[in-house]
Amino acid sequence: MKNSDVEDFETNGCEEVDTQFVYKQLAHVGKPARYKGGFKLGEGSQNYRKMSWTVAAFGKHHGVDLLRNAGGKTSFVVMPMLPKALLAFNDTLAYRNNKNLPSVALGHSGEIAGFLSCYAKEKFSEGSRFWMLSIPGSNRRCNIDELSDAIKQAFDRLEVLQDVLSEAETGWIERIYAQIESPFRSRDKTFFPHFHLILESSDNPEIEAEMRALLLGFAERFGLRWASIDLKPVSKERFPAVAFYCTKPHETAYQIAEADEPEIFRKYFDEVASHKARSCTGSFKKFRKRVRDSGLKVQTTWSSSGEPTVQLVEKTRRKRKDDEHSELSKGALSNGESQPSEAVGSEDQGEALQEASDSEADPAEANVFCGVTQPSAAPGDRLISYCVMKNFDPTQFKRKNPSKGQFAYEWANSEALAAWEENTGKEFSLKEFLEPFAEDLAKLIREQGKVHYYTITACPLVLETLEEILEERKSQHLKVVKKENPTQRSWFSPTLNSLSSVSSGFKQIVSGFSIRKLVNFLAKSLGTGFS
Repeated sequence: MKNSDVEDFETNGCEEVDTQFVYKQLAHVGKPARYKGGFKLGEGSQNYRKMSWTVAAFGKHHGVDLLRNAGGKTSFVVMPMLPKALLAFNDTLAYRNNKNLPSVALGHSGEIAGFLSCYAKEKFSEGSRFWMLSIPGSNRRCNIDELSDAIKQAFDRLEVLQDVLSEAETGWIERIYAQIESPFRSRDKTFFPHFHLILESSDNPEIEAEMRALLLGFAERFGLRWASIDLKPVSKERFPAVAFYCTKPHETAYQIAEADEPEIFRKYFDEVASHKARSCTGSFKKFRKRVRDSGLKVQTTWSSSGEPTVQLVEKTRRKRKDDEHSELSKGALSNGESQPSEAVGSEDQGEALQEASDSEADPAEANVFCGVTQPSAAPGDRLISYCVMKNFDPTQFKRKNPSKGQFAYEWANSEALAAWEENTGKEFSLKEFLEPFAEDLAKLIREQGKVHYYTITACPLVLETLEEILEERKSQHLKVVKKENPTQRSWFSPTLNSLSSVSSGFKQIVSGFSIRKLVNFLAKSLGTGFS
């Protein structure tokens, strides 16, 4: 099998960005990017964050600590935004860096999926074929007392599988990635360990038939049902989605917590949760090492039509704007580049907001800057980004002598704002920015308190602009209904009434609080989530 040299890595085609940007990824903000769902306000986009909250809250109640003792809760502040405006989404718990918290594990999963996609892109051009294989780890389900041994045995069998595949005579077959899952079934309190694998092979016509024959022999050797083994070819177009599926965070701890099984939950974390779950092997393992040694990283980019792709780009050091804030540049700004977005092609791509770094922060310190996310597509088909902060409290923002965190956020937002205006060719309009998801945001505020794992912080200017949008839509809809049938009540009336109720609530809030009090009120009181 041919192994690519370092100099053969595909880094061409990466659009040059303004090197004067401190946060180079922000130069892409405002560019066209096809929105496929999964933005923070999108339907179903908060599943992983809900799971993390459920696992951590259940663990806290039953003696499994998955929360930080220090460091603060994480907030994601939307960029670009007008200098006097703020919109942020806040975690309600401060999570540890633990792979059993799905939203935390998503960052590393997305990074591996990105590496796999870059590797496959190169290998497809060299004539390789790729396959997705799902295979059980054993021939039966197991209980919590058997699970640890079952996972160890499954990985032992995985090595046997590689030996079996290496016996191919019509070509070559190699396992490049494997990840085990052990979903929990509440009705009988059992687990089903099984693997999702990605295989690479030569492109000769006979290889698929021989691969299936070898897998059949493997299944008979270990008493596995042939029907439980699923082998599918993977096209170049579908590979990124398959890579994300095979690397996605596992949900076992969440399933146990949802089933309200504290004893099984504690045993799972005591005996099983620390086991390795994935294995990178063969040419892919070597590829990943060479990429890192060469100073490259995986990054999501977008075509002129707004289609996302992943590719390798050089890691670069940021240039400091001046010496006045050198301490900040060495400290807070050094962490400004977050992990890559998750692999493109997944249905919930907008969940690619990565967790903040695992560094601890003084719990008493407000507005600790942790970095800037890679841009992601948002409603309106444009790229936006987020500033990641710990202990976010805009009431502590100062006009003079801002803290390091405030300065870093304001600097990053100014770059995002400049990039938006450059890439859209017009001045930033808060109203136009909010319009694509105005009703979703209104719904979240209207249903405040129903979900525990997220809160929203919004300033009066955002609320007033949202109110204006809703009032205009209500007026336009009523005109259409009246024109079509003056006597018929619109089926949309309940929704309009709800929007009107939200709008009225905004008026009362804005008129009854000063800006400082309002922001503080929203930060602490608008407990809501994403349905």
